[in-house]
Amino acid sequence: MASKVALLFEDNPLCRDLMTEILREKDFKVTAFADPTHYLADKIDCHCCADTACADALITDNQMPGMTGLELLQRFDKNGCKLPNHRKAIISGSWSNEEYHQARQLGCKIFHKPASIEEIHQWLDGQH
Repeated sequence: MASKVALLFEDNPLCRDLMTEILREKDFKVTAFADPTHYLADKIDCHCCADTACADALITDNQMPGMTGLELLQRFDKNGCKLPNHRKAIISGSWSNEEYHQARQLGCKIFHKPASIEEIHQWLDGQH
């Protein structure tokens, strides 16, 4: 049984299913959302408990309905998410220079679509 938890935000159903399988291969229990605003509607603040992070990994697409992945990660940080930045990742097939710069400033892992399964596995294994 998976003991690690991953939050996944991806509006494309095929990408969401593929990423879910990649995470499950690494023994993550995956909670996936097509729209980050639906997740946030139930979670006014980050739901990290005391000194415990809300998940072991967080992966978000950048271009989604309602808000970008960058905005989502900034919201998590603002609300006190305890998940270290190196355990957060953002993925996009079309990075603008400004978006890429913002993602680098957040300190999260940056993936370019299509990201290889090997590249994602290395990040999940801590070999980023």
